[in-house]
Amino acid sequence: MNSLEKTSLTDAPQWSQRHRDWVLLFASMFSLLAGAAVAPALPAMAAYFSHVPNVGTLTKLTLSTTALFIAVGAGPAGWLIDRIGRKPVLAAGALITGIAGTSGAALDSLYLILVSRALLGLGVACVVTSATTLIGDVIEPARQASFFGRQTAAMKFGGILFLLLGGALTTLSWRAVFLIDLLAFAILPGVLRGFPEATRRAVQPRARLSLPWRNARVLAPVFATFACQLFFYMIPTQVPFHLATTVKAAPMAISVAIALNLVSAALVATQIHRMIQWLGARQVYALSLLTMALGFGLIGLGDSYGVFVCGLLVAGMGTGTIFPCAAAGIVSVVGEAQRGRVTGLLVMMAFAGQFISPLVLAPLVQSIGIGQSFLAAAAALLACAVIVPLWLSAANE
Repeated sequence: MNSLEKTSLTDAPQWSQRHRDWVLLFASMFSLLAGAAVAPALPAMAAYFSHVPNVGTLTKLTLSTTALFIAVGAGPAGWLIDRIGRKPVLAAGALITGIAGTSGAALDSLYLILVSRALLGLGVACVVTSATTLIGDVIEPARQASFFGRQTAAMKFGGILFLLLGGALTTLSWRAVFLIDLLAFAILPGVLRGFPEATRRAVQPRARLSLPWRNARVLAPVFATFACQLFFYMIPTQVPFHLATTVKAAPMAISVAIALNLVSAALVATQIHRMIQWLGARQVYALSLLTMALGFGLIGLGDSYGVFVCGLLVAGMGTGTIFPCAAAGIVSVVGEAQRGRVTGLLVMMAFAGQFISPLVLAPLVQSIGIGQSFLAAAAALLACAVIVPLWLSAANE
């Protein structure tokens, strides 16, 4: 087999570093584009397809199907990134996202819409995995933790923006919501002009096989990210019902509370580089997971709107730091020849956590109730706060 040819993307930039930064941040926002934008249109979509059997379940699957196929597609996307380069996969992902996402505006079959959302997930997997890998390539090591924090903040603020934009477009038509995916085409000029063509350098074939899958410095951050997303998704799926039944909160009050959780996560994420510098990665994981546990405990015990908001704010402080800390850690462990696949693993497990969350936690909620389920999640997060730092400590011995 011929030696693997690898791409160096740090030389001869066509655009300034600032332009490349904006392209990568905008591409990263696509991770929230699929779900947040379409969510407000689900009731109207269900009404339009009311003649379809199991329409309630099928319309909700338009969200979870995309998350599933992002998880399914991230691993192969990472392999392709290392095999053929970052730029082609990112450009192809943007095209798939734009075409598959907007097709829902014209399709008149709920089943075909589900197929289009699956293809959208594959496109988003390529975009987000490529963008995260490129951050490790084109951002100098001293800026990487800070930039991964900005990436997480962009994802969170993007979720709020797309949710509001989706709600506004739903007032026109539920089909109009799918046109938001036209934004995917906007990054193509930046991808094509902002990143240089491949400058090839040879890598030994054996290096391609020497992947650090058993390295705790890869596995522990991936596990922390999976656990974070698994429990984080209790907030959008369970908090609305908990607030409505416990304190009779109005829909707008529920939206504000959840938005504050995202804002909290975004603001703290921008400080991740300082936290790593002051505390070290192991302590950041411990503090983040402990903070999530505290926030979930407040949500589980809360009996007023103010307590719930405090819990959501505190939980957001924890969720906002885990992904950037994990991403910065794993890109520093591996070289360019392996970075796409390891980043693909991280993205895959993040979205697997989102997809699995309602499947795993719904029976728990039915058994013991929402409040007690948040307390159980807090206990699990406390356990994770012990496991992850110890796992990393073992890797350094």
